[in-house]
Amino acid sequence: MDIPALYDKTFHCPICNSSFTSKKLRSRAVRVERIDNDFYTLYKNPEYNPTLYEVSVCEHCGFASTEHFTFTFDQKVKERFQEHVTPRWGQQVYSGERTHEDAAAIFKLALISATETNQPAVVIAGLCLRLSWLYRYMEMREEEERFLAHALKYYDQSYINGDFKEKNMSELMLLFLLGELHRKSSHHEVAGKYFSKVIQHKNRHTEPSIVEKAREQWYITRELSKS
Repeated sequence: MDIPALYDKTFHCPICNSSFTSKKLRSRAVRVERIDNDFYTLYKNPEYNPTLYEVSVCEHCGFASTEHFTFTFDQKVKERFQEHVTPRWGQQVYSGERTHEDAAAIFKLALISATETNQPAVVIAGLCLRLSWLYRYMEMREEEERFLAHALKYYDQSYINGDFKEKNMSELMLLFLLGELHRKSSHHEVAGKYFSKVIQHKNRHTEPSIVEKAREQWYITRELSKS
């Protein structure tokens, strides 16, 4: 008997204290075809893309989150969310299978949830980056670039305030992402500076694959700067 690729996982909502289920994708179903330098991943079966199921949505209040969220909220935050978001979200049910269009709508709900619950900049940046990936797959260039710009802004904030350290993102990874997002935004000179920071970083020996990627991108960026 074949085991289904999707399974139900039960969650407890920290906003309204209700329980709900959300689909998750079994790792054995995932087959990678290609990974871009900003970590956008193209899958052999696009329906089995784990990003589609990364956000869990409470069907009772509309709180949408990923495992990277901080879930300790005081009563004022909970009340504000239930006052500002719950009446407006339309009680959509996202507990079944999802399309890329569904996932984009869900990630936008997660962005609202992140803003209302004061999530760290690095968490908001990750949501924006994933939205840009979804729009890249759907070949919606304008939306892809819009959310790529938002991701860059919030990753920059995270680098300045250091909140990435609380979410187990290494400084090397963040510097590389900043370089790559600047490169994709045609900020070649700035991108080169971030790639150089990775190459010269005191901890470069801990993540050699990232350093090698940074070196490759630095050469590409240098050539683009000359043109």
